[in-house]
Amino acid sequence: MNQFTFTNENFDFKLFGVPKGFDLSHGTKEDISYYQLFYDGNPLKNNPRFYMEKRNENKLAYIYLRNGKMFDVDSRSGSFLGMSLEFNGIYCKDYKGLYSLFDAIFENIIVGNKILSKIGQNYQFKVDSFKTVNTNIIKNIFKKNLNNQFSEDFIKLEDVIISSNKLYPNMLYYIDLNKSH
Repeated sequence: MNQFTFTNENFDFKLFGVPKGFDLSHGTKEDISYYQLFYDGNPLKNNPRFYMEKRNENKLAYIYLRNGKMFDVDSRSGSFLGMSLEFNGIYCKDYKGLYSLFDAIFENIIVGNKILSKIGQNYQFKVDSFKTVNTNIIKNIFKKNLNNQFSEDFIKLEDVIISSNKLYPNMLYYIDLNKSH
């Protein structure tokens, strides 16, 4: 079985959402347009949600979203937070394990740290921009866990036969985790 070693060249981490207006930790104009599509401002939507989307022929994005009872830094409702891992040329066979890693990072790093606070059943941003967040710390936590726990769960993207939804041809996988519990 192939073992992958994760480096800054074969994956990227992005933090996005609405801490005070839409913001993306880093990326191109194309990335901003892409990640803005996940903002619907509906405070009634349940969370979390997890997506796997093909961004281009060689890049897969695994996206974790939390919204619903989330408020921006100024206490405005309808906010959301998203995290994305983009892999270049590789596919994760253990997407449920990857979801669990996202969820653990959300609960243990994002909440209570300097990004979000939990107030009862609600979340509120502590920052007004992701430019003030050192996302390399979070990326390194992902990298360590990917290398230690998932290195045998990745295969070359070219070796994967993927069928997609005709309505959403780039969306390869979606799970509404509240409906699965």
